[in-house]
Amino acid sequence: MLSGIDSHIYKSLLSPSVPVASVWQLGTVGNKLHPDICDAVCLHLGLTREMIQAHREKYRLDSSEAWEMSQYGIHNISLLLRWLNMAGSQATLDKLCESLHYADVQLDMYNFLFDPITSRHPTDLELVQLAVQLHSIPWVLTHLCCPMGFQHHDVLCWERTDPGGTWFQVHAMLEDWRNKFGGEATVVKLCGQLHDGGVAPDKYWFLCHEEPKSFEG
Repeated sequence: MLSGIDSHIYKSLLSPSVPVASVWQLGTVGNKLHPDICDAVCLHLGLTREMIQAHREKYRLDSSEAWEMSQYGIHNISLLLRWLNMAGSQATLDKLCESLHYADVQLDMYNFLFDPITSRHPTDLELVQLAVQLHSIPWVLTHLCCPMGFQHHDVLCWERTDPGGTWFQVHAMLEDWRNKFGGEATVVKLCGQLHDGGVAPDKYWFLCHEEPKSFEG
């Protein structure tokens, strides 16, 4: 049970219909935390020390080194998404908030989770950056067309319209995605669809911010 914080803040989260944490919400939390703190959060969520150590070795993290947002953020997001994949419908916002509170994370670092306002839309620059990250994935258009709401004949259209290379085709897909979903084309939807399409968070971690952030690395 959470304590020491105004109860009305958690009113919506502690109802019977608590929503599952979104990929974007987990990513935004992950980008804000030091990896040692994120490890403590994930332990409380149910991940094992062995899982966490394996992630540290994968990303070659050293607690004595300076905190680099991209490297550490990707580590954190990967761990939190591991919890999402493991817990499924039980990966709720109230459990996430309980674990953040347990790890003594300051409320102002995750109070965006309580904001009912629709999330922001990706900027033109973010879509360009995302195309740069995605175009190196083999068969990326084929793999992502269905998770992003398209059909396979759309792939042929992108390939014919933009024969100059995969980057142009991926960018065309992202522009069509934005036009297709209009007001619903938010970073929450985009990150969720990328995750459903099997894209690793190192390709889209920079989308997971409350305000647009320039691409680094």
